[in-house]
Amino acid sequence: MNRKFTLVMGHANEPERRIDSYVRPRGCLTKPGMPNNSGSHLHEYEGIGAAMVTG
Repeated sequence: MNRKFTLVMGHANEPERRIDSYVRPRGCLTKPGMPNNSGSHLHEYEGIGAAMVTG
């Protein structure tokens, strides 16, 4: 399995609270009011540490 991803983080006093994709599929992935926006999604990231390349 060969997956690539990029995480871009920033800080604001009043964050916009949305996640956008800049690769296909482009656009808004989630924002308040969309289904499954709230709650914990930790189970979806199990094993991500093993998949990351550290230098």
